[in-house]
Amino acid sequence: MEVAAKSGGDTKYSLGSVLNHVLMHQTVIGEEALEQMELAGEYPDVVIGCVGGGSNFAGIAYPFMREMFTKGHKTRFVAVEPTACPR
Repeated sequence: MEVAAKSGGDTKYSLGSVLNHVLMHQTVIGEEALEQMELAGEYPDVVIGCVGGGSNFAGIAYPFMREMFTKGHKTRFVAVEPTACPR
């Protein structure tokens, strides 16, 4: 990002993970997790995901949030970040 900012327009930076289309694309992770939980005959009480740009957290959490809102599951969502490089 620094190189793009200093390039005078010669270099472009493509912002990806914080945009809506990427967040929705990442939900394949949560959809897969839902299927695996169903195969195991379980359902999580807590869903934990890493935040930064947001796509990791959204990817795992959005499908479970949908289940919470549409089916009444009681799920706690926890967003985490590393202490080495907090946002």
